[in-house]
Amino acid sequence: PAKREVRFAEPAQVRIAILDAIEEALRPKEVVAPGISVQQRPSLQLGENEGSQQAVTEDEVEPVKSSPPENKIAWRHEEQKELEVTPEEASKPPEFRILGALSKRYALLEGDEGLVLLEPQAARERVFYERLINDQGEIESQGLLVPVLLELDVRDVDLLMRFREHFDQAGFALESFGGQTVTISAAPSFLNENDIKRSLIDLVDLVIDRDGSSRVKKLAYEGFASKVSYVLARQDGWSESSLSGLLDDLFKCDLPYCDPAGRPTLVQISFQELDRKFGKS
Repeated sequence: PAKREVRFAEPAQVRIAILDAIEEALRPKEVVAPGISVQQRPSLQLGENEGSQQAVTEDEVEPVKSSPPENKIAWRHEEQKELEVTPEEASKPPEFRILGALSKRYALLEGDEGLVLLEPQAARERVFYERLINDQGEIESQGLLVPVLLELDVRDVDLLMRFREHFDQAGFALESFGGQTVTISAAPSFLNENDIKRSLIDLVDLVIDRDGSSRVKKLAYEGFASKVSYVLARQDGWSESSLSGLLDDLFKCDLPYCDPAGRPTLVQISFQELDRKFGKS
């Protein structure tokens, strides 16, 4: 109860398990309405005026088809109507008035319900991350004057070659040099030469952690995109004049309230909380 945050020892495996469970739950299934079994019905007999009592054979009886109750269909329709949201309401971002900066670390905003603190670097991470994931942005690749040679395990080399197209998307141009050696002829432009090997090995580790999953490429790329967005968000600083555009970009994201690692981008202190702290009723 005293802990506000819990970390998993193997977050990648937890995420895969959650995604598999959600996919299984959302997979459409054929539902067969329960009918009346012919074998369970007693045999029908003719009346006395027909002469003798003759049992009707099962082949002569048509199975009775059951249909869902009408009132259940109506109830489901009403429930769906209550959940309807107009496109204007769904896409309308909150409105803020920019007040200024706090120690060049946070931006102060005024919202309808109180004071809002924006962490610009976390917000920039979210924007860069979703652009990369949605292919709205590209990881700029830069050719190397001297290709970098990287020695890996045989399994890792095989993995690189199997997912070479995926590594191309991450900005790395790779070729097998024979045996356990791979050549890197291009790398993301934001990486220093000394960071190229380490970054590629990190990406290989991400793929290995997710190997065996049907989403191995997507999950590994998401992990690398998170690393890329972290670096890009800290390359250029931020200024008060850029906050308006940053807020617009942030609220175009699917998850604007946290960065790729789950840290908040915005924290609100409501007027009610401020009143309590200042002893106002």
